[in-house]
Amino acid sequence: MVSSKGNKAIQDLIDEIEKDGINVESVVSQLKELRTQALLEKDPLMIRAVRLTYELLEEEEDFALDCVGGIDEEDDEEEEEEREEGTPQENLVYFLQLWIQSDNKYNREEIREFTNKMTELV
Repeated sequence: MVSSKGNKAIQDLIDEIEKDGINVESVVSQLKELRTQALLEKDPLMIRAVRLTYELLEEEEDFALDCVGGIDEEDDEEEEEEREEGTPQENLVYFLQLWIQSDNKYNREEIREFTNKMTELV
């Protein structure tokens, strides 16, 4: 998000998740409100990322996407075993943190990669 209103909503959501864990109903509700902000900002990537995130949460009742482990799919088996996998809570927080500076080209690249992975899951 580029607006201060959107970024504050994301930070509030991150704070809630870090404090209370993933309360699916509450997080989905806040994400739906956040999607409205993404629509106002006319950012198709963020609109899609927010929608897929809440759809995944609704379907899986958790955040079933490994974001902490990274997006590199070409790791060999040894590196994959050493790769850190975060908890659903850590993965969701990491993904949301990318949204705060969604105009950063590196963040956009990661958001796009994770969004593509979510498309396969939803």
